[in-house]
Amino acid sequence: MYADFGAVAAALASTLGGAHAERVAPLPRPPPKLVAAVVAAGAPTKHGLACVDITASAASTPRRAPASPPSAARCAARSARRAVRAAADARRVAVGAREAAHQADARRASASGAPPPLASPTRAPAPAHRYHQPTTLADLTLAPSTADALIALLARARARAALGGGRIAGDAALLHGPPGVGKSAAAAVLAAELGRPLVTVDAATLTPGRRGAASLAVSAAVAASTGALLLVDAADALLADPVAASALLIAARRMPTGLTLVSATGPGAAAWAAAARVRSVAFRLPNADAGAALWRDALRLPGVCLGPGVIDGGGLAALAARRLAPARVAVAAAAAVDAAHARAGVLHAIVTMDDLEAALGAVPV
Repeated sequence: MYADFGAVAAALASTLGGAHAERVAPLPRPPPKLVAAVVAAGAPTKHGLACVDITASAASTPRRAPASPPSAARCAARSARRAVRAAADARRVAVGAREAAHQADARRASASGAPPPLASPTRAPAPAHRYHQPTTLADLTLAPSTADALIALLARARARAALGGGRIAGDAALLHGPPGVGKSAAAAVLAAELGRPLVTVDAATLTPGRRGAASLAVSAAVAASTGALLLVDAADALLADPVAASALLIAARRMPTGLTLVSATGPGAAAWAAAARVRSVAFRLPNADAGAALWRDALRLPGVCLGPGVIDGGGLAALAARRLAPARVAVAAAAAVDAAHARAGVLHAIVTMDDLEAALGAVPV
C-alpha cells in the first residue's frame, strides 16, 4: 500500500470543489536531499514525492519489549515494606483504641464522682534518666581530638552565618565511628548550639541510584526551607553509590545553613571524605577513665545505691575496661536500675554487679 500525499490532496480538492477547493492546498515538494535519502533507503518516488509503504513501515517498526517480571529480591523488599506499613497502621489503631478507652474511663469517673485514672496507658511518664539528652558539648563524653574538631565545626558554621549565610557555599562534615559513640547526639548538640532544628534522614532507607538521590534532594530542600541542620544518618551504603554521593555533595553546597552532617560507621567513609575533601570527625570508644565516669554518671540517680563489689570491689573499673559505647552504657545502667527497683521497691534500690551483668547481656551490641 503506497500513499501519494500530493495525489490525495488533489483528489480531496476536486471532490470538495467550489468554495472548499482553496482550503485544500497540495503538500509542498520535499527538499531534494530528503528525496535522495528516501531513494537511497529503497523507497519509490512518484513525481518527486516520496511514497512510503505504510504496511511495511508498520511491520518493520520495532516493538517495545515487554517488561521483565520483578526479581525475587524486589518482591521480597516490597512485601517487607508493606508488612512494615501494616504493622505501623496496626500500632496506630491499637494506640488510638487505648486512648479512647482511657478517655471514656475518665469521663465515666468524672460523671460518677470517682477519682480519675492516674495516667494514660499509652502516655505514662517514664523515668527521667531515659530522657536525658545532652544539650552542650560538655555533656558529651568525647576524646579531646573529637571535641576540638566539633568546636572547630561549630566556629566555622557561626563564622559563615556572620559573613552572609547563603552567599557562601555550604560545608559537609563526616562523623564516623562505631555505633553508639555519640555521633547523633553530637549532631543534635551542634544544631542546638546554632539555634536551628535538626532534620535527620535515614540513608539506609533510601533506594540506591537516582531515586535515592532524588529523595535526598527533597529532604535537603525541606531542611533548607525551614533553616534546619541536615543529618544524613547511616550513610555507608549511600557513600558507596557514586550518584547518591554526588547528590549529597551538591545538596551540602546549596544548604543555606552552611553545614550538612553525614554519619557513618564503616572504614570506607573516611576514604570518601578524603577523596571529596570533606571535613572528618573521628569518634572513638571511651578509654578506661572515661568509661568509669560514664558508669558513675549513669548510676548517679536519686534513691539508687551501689551494692558491694561495684566500686570497692573493682567491678566498675572492670566494666570501664571493656570500653563500651556510651549509648550501651546508658541503656544497660537504666535496665539495671529498673531491675533493682523491681526487686526492692521504689526507694533505696541497690544495684549489684549481677544486675549490671544481666543488663549488659540483654542489651544488643
